[in-house]
Formats: sequence, structure tokens, C-alpha cells
Amino acid sequence: MSLPSKESEQAITFPYGNQYGWGIAHRKNKKLICHVFAEENAFAVMMRLSNKQFESIYSQVRTYTREQIDHKYPCGDGGWLH
Repeated sequence: MSLPSKESEQAITFPYGNQYGWGIAHRKNKKLICHVFAEENAFAVMMRLSNKQFESIYSQVRTYTREQIDHKYPCGDGGWLH
């Protein structure tokens, strides 16, 4: 019996135009988990979670993270964090 893979599928993408440029999309079972973008001496991660997922961690995270969640970019039932 083989165990299911915990790895994500990665693909190079250009999802948001010149503002972010090329990045790597990570998907699990065809569902987008995040985009990773290279920057000068750094990288940025854009992650989408559902409101239910945000609610499940909200009381456990620091004030800074709560502020980021409170101001997430809305998308469907959830939103994006940078």
C-alpha cells in the first residue's frame, strides 16, 4: 500500500502581470495553495485560505498576523495574504 504524496505540484506561472512577474504556483489536488515570487534578496508568498481556515487559527496567531488576516485581499469565501 502506498501513502498519498504530501508534496504539491509546482508550475512556473505569470499570474498577475508585471506587478509580480514570474512565480511558482503550488497546487495540491489541482487546488491552488500559494504563489511564490522571487524578489531582489528575498521572496514573496501569496497564500489563499478560506474564512473557515482563517477562523481556525485566528486566536492562536500573533497580533501582527491577525492584522494581516483582518486586511486580507478578499476572494470568494476567504482571501489572500502576502
